[in-house]
Amino acid sequence: MAKISELSDGGSLLPTDYLIAVRSGGNVKVQADTINVDQIDLGDNERIRLGDSQDLQIYHDGSNSYIQDEGTGGLIISSDGPAVYIQKGTTETSAEFNTDGAVKLRYDNVTKFATTATGIDVTGTVTADGLTVDGATDGTAVALLRADNTGITKKNTLRFEDTDTTTQNDQQIGRIEFYSNDTEHTGVDAVIEAVSGTNGLKELRFLTSETANTPLSRLAIKGRGDISFYEDTGTTAKFFWDASAESLGIGVSSPTGLLTLGTGTFSAAAANTSALYTSATAGLVAVADGLLLVDRAGADVFKVDTSGNVGIGTSSPNAALDVLGSTGDQLRLRTAETEEYQIGRNASTGLLDFYGSQTGFTGYTFGGVDGERMRIDSNGNLLVGTTSASIYNDTSGNGIQLNGGSGQIVVAKESSSASDPALWLNNTGVDGSIVTFAKDGALVGSIGSASGVSVYIHGGTGYSGLTFGNDELNPCDETGANRDAQIDLGDSLARFKDLYLSNSMLLSNATTSSFMQVSSNVLQFGTSSNDPVAFYSNNAEAMRLDASGNLLVGTNTVNGKINFQGDGTSTAYTLVCTDSAGNGTFQVRDDGLINTGLSTASLYNLTTANAANVHVLSNGTLYRSTSSERYKNTIQNATHGLTELLTLRPVTYKGNDDGDLVFGGLIAEEVHDAGLTEFVQYNEENQPDALAYGNMVSLCIKAIQEQQDLIESLTARIAQLEGAN
Repeated sequence: MAKISELSDGGSLLPTDYLIAVRSGGNVKVQADTINVDQIDLGDNERIRLGDSQDLQIYHDGSNSYIQDEGTGGLIISSDGPAVYIQKGTTETSAEFNTDGAVKLRYDNVTKFATTATGIDVTGTVTADGLTVDGATDGTAVALLRADNTGITKKNTLRFEDTDTTTQNDQQIGRIEFYSNDTEHTGVDAVIEAVSGTNGLKELRFLTSETANTPLSRLAIKGRGDISFYEDTGTTAKFFWDASAESLGIGVSSPTGLLTLGTGTFSAAAANTSALYTSATAGLVAVADGLLLVDRAGADVFKVDTSGNVGIGTSSPNAALDVLGSTGDQLRLRTAETEEYQIGRNASTGLLDFYGSQTGFTGYTFGGVDGERMRIDSNGNLLVGTTSASIYNDTSGNGIQLNGGSGQIVVAKESSSASDPALWLNNTGVDGSIVTFAKDGALVGSIGSASGVSVYIHGGTGYSGLTFGNDELNPCDETGANRDAQIDLGDSLARFKDLYLSNSMLLSNATTSSFMQVSSNVLQFGTSSNDPVAFYSNNAEAMRLDASGNLLVGTNTVNGKINFQGDGTSTAYTLVCTDSAGNGTFQVRDDGLINTGLSTASLYNLTTANAANVHVLSNGTLYRSTSSERYKNTIQNATHGLTELLTLRPVTYKGNDDGDLVFGGLIAEEVHDAGLTEFVQYNEENQPDALAYGNMVSLCIKAIQEQQDLIESLTARIAQLEGAN
């Protein structure tokens, strides 16, 4: 064991050393830069003190534990980890301080308060003595109540609670003040407050002010539902709703009927009291003493007297309704049921009567000295020249009927000849519309004349029309003029079923004419010019037949009498031929693949023992491979033989598109390098591409011949040597 006295200045304790402190009239102070110990045991109120002035102390007083900073600086708890935790034991966290994240305070290990990137999040109820919310300068909301109300009531509630349990009258329950800090008007501008009474809520009050801090009552709602509106001083209710009596009072606080009006005067000089009064420079309206009066410039224009008679234009009505006007402009309704009602009478020009009776009323008639000319019956039908309201269904008679209920116009004419029409419309001016049709005031069509002799029917500006000419039916505009190449016959949602034509159908534009016709029992269609006939699908051209009889499918470029062009999809077939069962017999794919199928007589199923005789050039052309002298020229003996053959390297290999299938053969580039170019097939870039294995039989025969000559020469030499012995 090392002794303290043996430690030099700056020396360090070893892990195997012990430190012994001896108290004898004082403490022994040991200072070291680094001390590694398993634990430090101190008794109650014994402290670990850190710092030159022992500012930080850690100790336990027997009941509580302390981390105490007694210096002038702050107490900083720092961590480079994800968070700092204050915990009870190891299973419950009281506070959590996350690095670059939320600070969470918990109650019974449940988070109740947490900071967020935009503020705080509180779970539960906030109880505070006061709350001040500073609003944003951009005018956005500073206080927001938000909750999910699905299936739950009483959410998003702002509650004012009076905790005083004593019952007092006019005790304030809650108050909201609207305070202005404007330089010219600082103080309370408006107030909403609720006050209690001896039986609960007394009233809810609304107050406003023109000057700061002097809000006056404007509206009060009682607990039972009574509503009071106050005058400008805020002291007296002038508009009152009595909820229990379901009555409204204007100018009174205790309405006695559904509507009770206070008192007033007709005018400043009149002594009459008035419940309803309005006046202007030129007249007044007043209700008082059981009388209603409308006065205009000193003259009574409308009056209901105490007996209930109504006078218009007179101050002394002597009938239930008495209208006084100039001659010929008079209305009078009388009480006797047998008397007629009259409107307008002029003795100098005749009598125009609207009359009827309260019993058996049949309508109004219009007539003169010669009798009735027109009537309006009790159903609102206007009848001219007839008294029948059913001329639309009569078999004889003349007349005009305007049905006031349905808006129908019926014209009846008992014609004596085919040229005697029931309705004659004569346009004596220029050509154009004779009858115009409208819907809700907007033009929807017309019937008119064109060129002085033909009739047109049109659906309105920009819509289709037809002109009925001499053995022809032409499209036209709203004036009847021809409208060329603008009108469709039906559309995708309104189609004609069948179209019957006796001869031809012609289609034309400014440059080309097309036709479809039947001639000699043959359906013919095409163009009458040097233009192609094209077939479209999905608004795109799919096939055409040009003026030279070339059939082009998928292309407009002529490369032969029949041209097929693919769509650029390598796996799509450009040409497909099938048998009756739908099996492919000849298919050409867009990437050049040719498939002849597997039908009974397909190329695959028609077999032979003969050698292959088809050759594919580098440009894709098929040739029949031959050996006859008829197809050859410049025939010479081969010069390559055994020597060149021995330079070749037989190999095995796998094709790039053949999976794991192993083949045997040669490499075209090596055959080219051996000088045997007559057996190499080259591509369009003159690169070695394939070998004519069948032709290389001649190279093997030449090598065998040379080898046979050598064998025979060696055999003769051996025989000669053996004979000499």
